[in-house]
Amino acid sequence: SPSVTSTAHYDPGWDNLHSVVAGAKWVALAPLSFETMAALQIRPMTHPHNRQSRRSLFDARGTGGSGVVEGILVAHLPPGSSIFMPAGWLHELRASDDLPTAAISVVGVASEKGAYEELLTPKEVLISKFFEVPYLRDHPFHPERLASILAAFAPQLLHALQLDERVVRDAMLARYGEATRHEAGLPPLGQAPCFDPIFCDKPYEEFGPEDWAALARAVDYFASGFKQMRRELLPHYVLLFFDQVGWALGKACGGTDAVDILGRMLGLLEAYREPCASERSVSEIA
Repeated sequence: SPSVTSTAHYDPGWDNLHSVVAGAKWVALAPLSFETMAALQIRPMTHPHNRQSRRSLFDARGTGGSGVVEGILVAHLPPGSSIFMPAGWLHELRASDDLPTAAISVVGVASEKGAYEELLTPKEVLISKFFEVPYLRDHPFHPERLASILAAFAPQLLHALQLDERVVRDAMLARYGEATRHEAGLPPLGQAPCFDPIFCDKPYEEFGPEDWAALARAVDYFASGFKQMRRELLPHYVLLFFDQVGWALGKACGGTDAVDILGRMLGLLEAYREPCASERSVSEIA
């Protein structure tokens, strides 16, 4: 239909060759990054409109880039023309104002989809690696012990992947902005069920060599899977991973339904927001 516009979004699972058969289209593209996900307020995996942006890549005329993020490319596709959109690239399409438009897409499944599924098979591996740490394995279970392990694990994993911890955390918090929280019935910023921020420091005060060795094995396992992926797709899969880990932690903390679990996940994320001892390297502590 004339003037129909898609929401800016990305598809991590497939490469897409999009061809206009009749009419015409404008296409806006932008590479995926943690910074663009934050700026566009990309909805998280837990949202019904996940991977979709709250902001447009197009300007008000619909024929240029909005400038909301760097690197926006805009193309006009007349009949018989095609555009290749790699997996993970943000894209927004607008049909011509005056003509009905028809288009077809030929897609190919990206290898990263299978690599991520294999990384989390069986599904218990998402949490079981953390239960191999003696700090958790050899003591009565307490949610804050698991939270402390994750607080030590996250910066080490991101370091192994050469990702900036603060940039990743900012992207996670931006995806759970006020609009998303309101739509999902989640606690406003700063009002989620909270952990004592001291859980960030406990690994550096209470872990022994065997704990750090077990944690290093968990880091190596997950990092090896992520390193099989194209770096431009890491923003999607790394944030998806932490969404899933946070969900599992929320359940372990006694969450009884989706809103409660997500609220507890956000409580962990917010408590970890300020720099704490977990940002120090193990060598600095030793």
